Amino acid sequence: MKNFLNSLLSVFKKKSKYRTLAGGYASGFNHVKPNEYRPRLLLFHSVDRKNMELIEVPFSRRSLDSTDVFILDMGTEAYQWNGRGCTKEEKFRASQFLQQLESDRNGRCKTEVTDEDGSEEHKKFISLLPDVAIEKKIQQKIGKKVIYR
Repeated sequence: MKNFLNSLLSVFKKKSKYRTLAGGYASGFNHVKPNEYRPRLLLFHSVDRKNMELIEVPFSRRSLDSTDVFILDMGTEAYQWNGRGCTKEEKFRASQFLQQLESDRNGRCKTEVTDEDGSEEHKKFISLLPDVAIEKKIQQKIGKKVIYR
């Protein structure tokens, strides 16, 4: 699956956007009411120097990782959480996504950016996420080439 994703991303131009979200083709034709949003947590992760990966992760505070940037999409509010070890490119691309999200919702989405530092904004962000157990998946490094014998 990941090799397919790499070859698919190589087809798109540098400025194009590719998002991987939950749902699949079956949910593509379902009618969605304009103001109903399902809360979701999105992970921004740099694949290599040129490409970013946007993945929907389980909606839990245990999904947070200090080396990445996360966006909490609550529908009318969206929050960008910058981990301590995230790169400036991840922060920049996530902020671009946040601006696009606000634009897509015609300015009806309030956005806020917070860092992992223990501030009031950080505590508010953490309080919005439930503390439920998640199933850990083994993730392969996408940007690393491996030879199998």
